[in-house]
Amino acid sequence: IIDLPHEALLHVFHYLVIEDLRQTIFVCKDFYKLHNSEDFYSVWKTISKAFCEQLVVAPGVVEHIDLYHKWRPIALHLEKIQNADYQQKDIILEHTLIAEPIRASTIDYAEQDVDKTRDASLSTFWSSKGSDSEKSNETTIYSLVNPEYAQDRSLLCSNYTSCTKGNIGITSIKSLLVKFFEARYQFRNIYASRSVRVSITDQANNVLWSSEEIKVNHSSEVQEINCPVVIIEKLDKKETIIPKVQRPDIEHFLDEDDDTDMEYEDEEEEENTLHRAIRATLTHEEVADAVQMYQGDALIMFLNNLAKKKIQIISATRLHSDKLSKITSNKEGRLLLRVDYLGKIQKQPGDELYYTCVEFLDLVGDATTV
Repeated sequence: IIDLPHEALLHVFHYLVIEDLRQTIFVCKDFYKLHNSEDFYSVWKTISKAFCEQLVVAPGVVEHIDLYHKWRPIALHLEKIQNADYQQKDIILEHTLIAEPIRASTIDYAEQDVDKTRDASLSTFWSSKGSDSEKSNETTIYSLVNPEYAQDRSLLCSNYTSCTKGNIGITSIKSLLVKFFEARYQFRNIYASRSVRVSITDQANNVLWSSEEIKVNHSSEVQEINCPVVIIEKLDKKETIIPKVQRPDIEHFLDEDDDTDMEYEDEEEEENTLHRAIRATLTHEEVADAVQMYQGDALIMFLNNLAKKKIQIISATRLHSDKLSKITSNKEGRLLLRVDYLGKIQKQPGDELYYTCVEFLDLVGDATTV
C-alpha cells in the first residue's frame, strides 16, 4: 500500500474513522510525511464536515491564514463535542453562546426590552408593539460570545489554569431554546409566533448561515429548535489565566440590609434563614397560581420546592458571574444571532392587537479556538 500514489492514499484515508486516521501517522515515514503535507488538509476537512450538518467558513479566513494546518484540530474538537449532552443546568454555566442582547424590532414598554429574555429564573419577557395584522413579523438580535472567552469559560471549574489560544475561532451551535410568554390572567393567552427563522450574521449584517422557516409549538414550554451549524472565523492569539472562585452561600439571597448573624446556634435558626431566602425568590404571580392548585401542607411543599429550584438557578448564575469577572478576554465576539418571529397567532383581549412575547431565549453549543 506504501507504493500507491499519494492521490490514491488520500482517497482511502477519506473513508477512515477519526481514531484510525490518527493512528496512520505512526505506520511509517511516508505516512508521517503525507499527514503533514498540504494535500492532507482535505481529509481532515471531510471528517470535520461529517460531524456537523453545516460548516461555514467566514469570509477572509482562507486569505489570511494557512487553514489546512487547522483542519486536524478542528476535526478533533468537533468529534469531542458531537455527543455532548447539554442539560438545562449546564446551559447556564458553560454552554450558552449568547453574550448580550442587542435590540428588538419593536418593544411595547421600556421594561419589556429584549434583555428580559435572558434570565431563566424570572418571569420577565420581551414584548413587541401591538399590530393589527397577524402577518406582521418581529426580530430580536443578540451578540455571540467570543470563542476566546468561551474557551476561558470552559475552564472555570479548574484551579488556576493557563490556556493558550489559537487564531481560529470555532463556534459550534447545537440548538436554540425559546419560551414564549403565557399571560395566565388572560385565560392563558400564548404570545407565540407562527414560526421562526434563525440566522447567524457578522457585524456588517452579512448572513453567514440561515435556517429554513421553522414552525413552533403554541405553548409556554421551553422549545428546542435544532441549529446544527459550525462557524469558523479568524481571531487574534492570546494567553490568559483563570482563577478559581468559591460558591456563594445561601445568605446571598437575603436582602442586603438584613443584619442576620451568619453563625447559626441551632438547626431551627438555620431553617428559618432558608425559609426567608425561599420567600424572597417567589413572585406574587407564582404564589397566586400555586394557591389555585394546592392547599395546606401541599401548598407549602409545592412553594418550597419551586423556590429551592429557583435558588439553585440563581446560585449557579451568581457563581458563574463571579467567575466570569476574572476573565480578561472580550465577552462579545464578531458574530450575531438574529431570530425572526414570523406571523402572530392570537389577539390580546382588550385592545384586539397581535403581540409577540418571549420569556426566555438561549443559543446552546460550544466555542473554542485552535
